[in-house]
Amino acid sequence: MNRILTISILLLLFSCNTKNSVSDTNLLDFKSFTIETPSSWKKLDLRGVDSYVGGIQMDSSQGASFDLGFYSNDLSEFVKVNLQDTTYAFVATGDYPPLRVDSNFMEKIKKCKILWDTIDGYKAKLVIPINSGFGVTGIYIDSLWQLDSQNVKFTLSGNNLTHENETKLLKAFKTLRFHGDKK
Repeated sequence: MNRILTISILLLLFSCNTKNSVSDTNLLDFKSFTIETPSSWKKLDLRGVDSYVGGIQMDSSQGASFDLGFYSNDLSEFVKVNLQDTTYAFVATGDYPPLRVDSNFMEKIKKCKILWDTIDGYKAKLVIPINSGFGVTGIYIDSLWQLDSQNVKFTLSGNNLTHENETKLLKAFKTLRFHGDKK
């Protein structure tokens, strides 16, 4: 009888000791959108000039920032620049001074890959480092809704994140829910 009681108590303890994933997450509410993150991540209020900006503090040294507005960064690693009427060059956007790159060389130096997904019903561009720790981990949505006949865009990204934070941020992207004017 003691053996059955002991086994029952142990089973009860082990079943109560399992972590509940709900308590390990936190819903951050930025009014225009929400995102579910690890419970240790904190909301950051930032001040923007022509858009709504803010951030998420992941740990003592890493974070991500967002921009919700007309001019949100599309997270392009290279931009095409016209040099003359018929010639152009690709410029690496993260370098200063900007690095002019031959289109054949771009594949050798690019840091990120691009994937497409649907998040909360919106077509989303996901940018993921080829090598964790080097490059941007981000999401860009070109058109959430219109305001004054302009598209409201959204970017949320972090730079050079650890593999762990990169993985957690990519998982959090899937939980984004937008609350703006969805006309």
